[in-house]
Amino acid sequence: MKKKRLTVDYVLEFRRAVAHMILGVFIVLFVLNTSVLFTTYCLLAAILLGFILSAFLRKNKIPGMYFLLLKFERKKNLRLLPGKGAIFFFIGSLIALLLFPQNVALASIMILAIGDGFTNIFGPLGKMRNVFHDKKKLEGTIIGFFGAAFAAGLFVRPWIALLGALCAMLAELINLEEFHIDDNILMPIVAGIIMTLLSGF
Repeated sequence: MKKKRLTVDYVLEFRRAVAHMILGVFIVLFVLNTSVLFTTYCLLAAILLGFILSAFLRKNKIPGMYFLLLKFERKKNLRLLPGKGAIFFFIGSLIALLLFPQNVALASIMILAIGDGFTNIFGPLGKMRNVFHDKKKLEGTIIGFFGAAFAAGLFVRPWIALLGALCAMLAELINLEEFHIDDNILMPIVAGIIMTLLSGF
């Protein structure tokens, strides 16, 4: 029964992680093909619309949209804030675009998308215990770090990408739920601050 439950949970997390990565790549490509300003307006609109839809879907099960939520959303979020993952991903991306230079912002979004995505795909398959978060395994963080560093390296110098990814993944290691902090917001902020500071050298 436990193995079956793990499989069901893993399939959900796998779907979420893939959607997470696709969303991040889409936002980055959208910025590159339009502008930072236009993208920030679009993200702001998406966030506002997301909160409105979430409040509506909490009490009303619209067939098509609720079916998608069942495929991609965690059960606790279905009760509290449907679509939380996407909404907070948009918020994290918006903050990165508002606070940091374009190349750093895009690198930060890629660290969030690929780093967090790989962590959730490979972490459940790992065995090394994370002392900071009993639900996460170190293998996921390690693979996530290398994936995030490679993706960020497309926009900033490799050594800056490595350190930005390292700091973001270390922040992701901690059980942030205890502090009511979402890693979709924390990771791009940590990565962006580190990479912005290092860009001066």
